[in-house]
Amino acid sequence: MNQMKQTIKVIETIFDFDYTLVISDSSLIVTHSDGTSDSLNAHEFVLHEFKPDDIVDYGDFEEVIKNPRLVPQVVKRFLHSIEKNGIEHVMILSARQNSKPIIDCLKLFHLPPVKVVAIGSTCPIGKAK
Repeated sequence: MNQMKQTIKVIETIFDFDYTLVISDSSLIVTHSDGTSDSLNAHEFVLHEFKPDDIVDYGDFEEVIKNPRLVPQVVKRFLHSIEKNGIEHVMILSARQNSKPIIDCLKLFHLPPVKVVAIGSTCPIGKAK
């Protein structure tokens, strides 16, 4: 039993990426049934009231992160969590479908390479899994 406990890694701290750790100019395009569209950043997307026929283009969120800027107070907590708990106990959880742009962004800013999980959903239940 002790051996099993030693092999299980417990994640102590989870950080969101978009509009938490990093702010960017990446956007999602929501096209409505009447042909009009809205360009939304990650924060606006979460607050947006969707209609049943809306179509979402996630293209920007699957590629290089446009004009990324760190959120200093969150980065400070991120680095403190790694120092306090160890890199293996800190992760980034994202609604994005692809973790590579996040990993590339961490490298760009010389941030520690924590585990990044891209769940491909904005649904809170998806993030909880």
